[in-house]
Amino acid sequence: MNGPKLGRPPKDPALYTQQKRIERQESGERNVVEGKFGEGKRFYGLGRVMTRLQGTSEVAIHMTFLVMNLEKRLRDLLLSIFRWLITGKMPTCVAR
Repeated sequence: MNGPKLGRPPKDPALYTQQKRIERQESGERNVVEGKFGEGKRFYGLGRVMTRLQGTSEVAIHMTFLVMNLEKRLRDLLLSIFRWLITGKMPTCVAR
């Protein structure tokens, strides 16, 4: 669990600013992960998994994240192809 330290802040200002910087960095990392879960719930139905068995629920969750990853790869591929068509510069992911 990340978050601010309990108790009083340290008297040393350099140590205090270092702790604040680390807290802010960890908070940003958590926000990225929580944002992906929110995207999965809003757009991919991850919040509506209603299977009865644990194994079936895990498969449904894994399939949702697989679809999310595949759609991101497809978006990246199509974007690079469109850029290639516009600029004429061959993308690295498309073989000649």
